[in-house]
Amino acid sequence: MKNKKKYLFGLYSEILDANSGIIKCKILGITIRKKFNKSQQCLTSDSQYDIDEMLCNVKQFYNYIINHCQSDCFNLVLHRHLGDSFVLLCLKDYFEKKYGKKLYFFVKPRQEILMKIFSIENYTVFDITKFLDIRDYTTETDISKTQYIDKIEENLYINLFPSIPLINTPFICNPIDYIKNRCPYKNFIHGWSIMLGLDIKQVSAPKLNIKLSNEVLNKLNNIDLNKIICFAPEANSCKEINIEFWNLLAEQLTLKGYSVIVNSVNRHHKIKFANYFNFSLYDFIAISKNAKAVFTIRSGLADILANVSKNCFVFSTEDIYQDYFYMNKIFKLPYKVNEIRINTGINSKDAKKVLNNILNQLK
Repeated sequence: MKNKKKYLFGLYSEILDANSGIIKCKILGITIRKKFNKSQQCLTSDSQYDIDEMLCNVKQFYNYIINHCQSDCFNLVLHRHLGDSFVLLCLKDYFEKKYGKKLYFFVKPRQEILMKIFSIENYTVFDITKFLDIRDYTTETDISKTQYIDKIEENLYINLFPSIPLINTPFICNPIDYIKNRCPYKNFIHGWSIMLGLDIKQVSAPKLNIKLSNEVLNKLNNIDLNKIICFAPEANSCKEINIEFWNLLAEQLTLKGYSVIVNSVNRHHKIKFANYFNFSLYDFIAISKNAKAVFTIRSGLADILANVSKNCFVFSTEDIYQDYFYMNKIFKLPYKVNEIRINTGINSKDAKKVLNNILNQLK
């Protein structure tokens, strides 16, 4: 049994585990200290922030956002993942038309690429890790460290910023219980549109600024673009397909005379028969736009690739609610996306069946 007490309007809380007698002291969902009940004996390491330091860092981050807000417009903090931010930017024109005011954006460093793709100049880059090094905090759950950090960040933004568009005030798009109950989300686009006060179930991405540079072409060493296949096998928001499937797919494509290029952050399990270049994400998207085909797991990057590739294959794993994220319904796409349901631990027999269907479509 756990008892929770909140202080400072919920900024600070103490959670008592009656079984262990341990109290977890949290600021905005981050455990900064553990101690025994009725005792000041601290169970956490000296490297943990104390309460005063933590609150000071949170205040500095909040003030940074406040000080960069623009007047006479809506200031939207893009605090979620790449695909979420991409969809919100697709909704930008609808929002500005309804409210008669411009949107100003706060964007994470790794998502600044979206500002270039959408040709947006009115934005500020923010990096929360310059104020709070969330990676230093102890993981106390069974989820992965990446998911844990994501959860902590989400708690911070939810507690710091309102989830309703307010003029001259920074806000985030986050589900609000009464909105969900009043108007259940129909799909991925609809959910984000409701949070913006809209009611849209399908969007077309505006004209995207994606160009293939001569520098990239030189790195490709004059490989025929129509013989390039792009892989995007990684995701933070869903389970990944086992490496053997990608190995088999790359092998079959190579035997057909294609060159496979992989966009990867995790290089621990390299895909055989594939090429790894140090391309930026923007350049990888530009290559994908001009390549023969793209194979991607249903990630945030997949939302972008589906809107630029003429031959996109998207793999939805068993933990993805496919109807909610079905690309051919949520986007008005220039080309139909090949959406394939697949298990993360697919065996070789089933994998070969999937691959045969894929290779037939590439002819």
